[in-house]
Amino acid sequence: MKIKEIKELSMQLLADQLAPLLTFDGGEDDNRLFAETIYSDTLNMTQEQYEAMEYDLKKYSIKGNGFEVYAWADASGFKYWQKMQECNYIQITVAIHDLDCDHEEIKTLVEQAKKHFRKYELVAQ
Repeated sequence: MKIKEIKELSMQLLADQLAPLLTFDGGEDDNRLFAETIYSDTLNMTQEQYEAMEYDLKKYSIKGNGFEVYAWADASGFKYWQKMQECNYIQITVAIHDLDCDHEEIKTLVEQAKKHFRKYELVAQ
């Protein structure tokens, strides 16, 4: 077994231990796990609100012991989403730097990030 295959298997095992909170998309060079996607209420935002959300996404980062939690979204911009009449998404992501990281700390910080970004979430009407 190659080192890259071992790394990919290790990431999948870590994701399995953190499921259903996080998933692993696969890939031998990928060290990221993903939380559920949050769909932002893009169509009901003003451009100022949308830009505030983008700024919040850019600055949000929490470093844990052996990992980092951050969030990102499609960078197409306010005008694109208004034209398409679709909602953008927010993806909370965990970059794993050490496979021996604290699972409980990851869970806590991912839940904290989800709570933080729910303020932008599209609510079914």
